[in-house]
Amino acid sequence: MPVDEFVAVCADKPAIHRFPASMGRRIYELCTVIATDYDGDGTNVWKGVESGRTLARRLAELPGFGPEKTKIFVALLAKRFGIRPPGWEQAAGVFADDTPRSVADIDGPATLAEVREWKRAQKQAGKTKQQ
Repeated sequence: MPVDEFVAVCADKPAIHRFPASMGRRIYELCTVIATDYDGDGTNVWKGVESGRTLARRLAELPGFGPEKTKIFVALLAKRFGIRPPGWEQAAGVFADDTPRSVADIDGPATLAEVREWKRAQKQAGKTKQQ
């Protein structure tokens, strides 16, 4: 599907995101990389990785993945899906700990509430997710 058609689908109500055009383009770019570099299978991004460093590098190369999102995704794969190559904790940084600070720590309504409360407290204290 051409990118313009895909973006139009993303903008149809209900829109995929608050900014459907930019998110639609980002999703399209990500899907293109997965199709081209990972044989159309997103799990190939982490299959067979030998280290947390390699996993983080692969994730960071994906469109839309900056340093923080990369660390959170490494933690998510480890905590929720058991994808734990050696060194994943270093690659995930603070997101590898037991503090309920990101989506990697959410497995239901109770932990969602914990993460929201922790983030609220951090914001009130003038701190970030990584502090």
